[in-house]
Amino acid sequence: MLGQAVNASTALDRHYEVMDTENTIVSPERPAPVNPAAAIGAVRLDGVHFRYADAPEHVGDVLDGVDLDIRPGETMALVGVTGGGKSTPLRLVPRLYDTTAGAITIDDVDIRDMDLTTRAPSPPSPSRTRPCSPTRCGTTSLLGADPALSERDAEDLSHLAPRTADATYAYEPPDGVDTRIGEEGMSLSGGQRQRLALARAIAAKPAVLCCSTTRSRRWTPRPRRPSPRACGRCSPGPPP
Repeated sequence: MLGQAVNASTALDRHYEVMDTENTIVSPERPAPVNPAAAIGAVRLDGVHFRYADAPEHVGDVLDGVDLDIRPGETMALVGVTGGGKSTPLRLVPRLYDTTAGAITIDDVDIRDMDLTTRAPSPPSPSRTRPCSPTRCGTTSLLGADPALSERDAEDLSHLAPRTADATYAYEPPDGVDTRIGEEGMSLSGGQRQRLALARAIAAKPAVLCCSTTRSRRWTPRPRRPSPRACGRCSPGPPP
């Protein structure tokens, strides 16, 4: 108990340090009008520069004048060596960081002119999603789905999202999606946790979907079991 108390004290110190830090990424006073339902997902990076705040002065920018145009419905992969800056653009699009210079637009609207809440997914509906905790996760593929979905559409989407994200392993245990997976999903591999998170994102049917993944060169797919078929009515759009 004494050891746990010391760990808790250290964790609380860090918690309050983070909570007391001033948030510099905020919504503008007069955000641009944006209708998320009408979004088509055209993403453009125009002369984007970025460097981390703690980068040494002699080190150049992580992103140095990046121009990128991703069309609606297009799937694009950034491939490179570890530490090459692949994940940095993914953090800039949702404004986890702000660009040092240049601009990022979604549907021709600068993301810095948008209200931060316009990019948040719909809250999960208690009637559509079973309880999810560090020790138990139910139909987590519906987390973030539209709460207005009918029971039938929600059921179809709960099958379509895992199938699209290659997360149909969730149906393999005897209890299926009700299987106890352990604290923070530690009984799952890193790749399985990534695919489950991706299924959740797909269920929200976003206009823009960014994800980061690393796969070992020695990875080999295991035999697949037939996955439940889904109707075309609840398609989340182009595959990620």
